Amino acid sequence: SCSGGRRGMLECLMAYINETVDAFLDCTEPEPNSGCWLWIRGRMGTGYGETWDGQKVLRANRVAWQLFRGPIPPGMCVLHRCDVRSCVNPAHLFLGTIKDNALDASRKGRLLRKICKHGHPFTETSTKVYRGVRFCLICRRHRSLEWYYRVGRPRKLKQIPHP
Repeated sequence: SCSGGRRGMLECLMAYINETVDAFLDCTEPEPNSGCWLWIRGRMGTGYGETWDGQKVLRANRVAWQLFRGPIPPGMCVLHRCDVRSCVNPAHLFLGTIKDNALDASRKGRLLRKICKHGHPFTETSTKVYRGVRFCLICRRHRSLEWYYRVGRPRKLKQIPHP
């Protein structure tokens, strides 16, 4: 129990923090070549580590920042210097805005995909940009033909294989 005035409460708080840090570190595995601390527990579909605080799912890199560096100001993201999404080493993390995150990704060549979700390359002739969003014209044509044969000409239903 925490007794003994201010000093006793401080010792109790430090013990709680040490237990929390130890429990956090038990969920990591050091990668000797890069220095990354890889999160070995749950991961989101995007590859970022995730953990449960008893009430909600938290990103492990944000928890690492808070444990080792302190609070995260509102509107700030925790970014990776190493670009390893499962890394939670606080030395590899830094704070930035959403814009900083996009600029960082762009500088490192990670922002734009080279192919659409169906595998067609984004080229000048096969890509259209509308309101800042890229569209694959091959997929768009395929969807238009599907709609035409399904809705525009309901008597002639055909299954069109995706190119």
